[in-house]
Amino acid sequence: MLERTKEWDSFSGISRGLSAAEIFFSEDSRCSSIACSTSLPTNGFITIAPLTDKHWTAILKAVGHPEWFEGDEPRPDRVRRSIKSLITLFPTQPSAYWLERIEAADVPCGPVNDYDSIWNDPQFVANETFFEYEHPKAGRVRAVRSPARFSRTEPELWRHAPDLGQHTDEILGEFGFGAGEIAELKANRIVN
Repeated sequence: MLERTKEWDSFSGISRGLSAAEIFFSEDSRCSSIACSTSLPTNGFITIAPLTDKHWTAILKAVGHPEWFEGDEPRPDRVRRSIKSLITLFPTQPSAYWLERIEAADVPCGPVNDYDSIWNDPQFVANETFFEYEHPKAGRVRAVRSPARFSRTEPELWRHAPDLGQHTDEILGEFGFGAGEIAELKANRIVN
């Protein structure tokens, strides 16, 4: 399960501009993931993780081509054939078209957010993933809310990130550096 989680994580962050469809998969015959995009960035990018044979069968049935995964060839060969076929197929329709079908087939998938769209993603909004606060130097900023939620204890922002070098003297002092040594480190621009 951990390997699948790491695998999903490595593919779910794809958000750069893809010119056609870029597909990634493992050579390990026990797992395969696919990260796909339509050819037009204005459609939005999607990520898909058909990790099991059940997923592959479902996604290919959903896109109208169950035959792409059929046959007696080893699984990696059937996965590669399916991926190559999906590369050709996905640019023929907008991302939303494919997402609707793949979600209905119960295959892990979703839109890939960029920094403009992530703030309004329905799942992030429903989970209140982000919050805004007033930073003393930066003004109004967005931050990621603590994922831990408790019934009686609300996580709170109790301090801001320190300025560069703000705690250098204190930390080096705790490690046994004297004032003269710290001054020398700063003079030689080793620390701030």
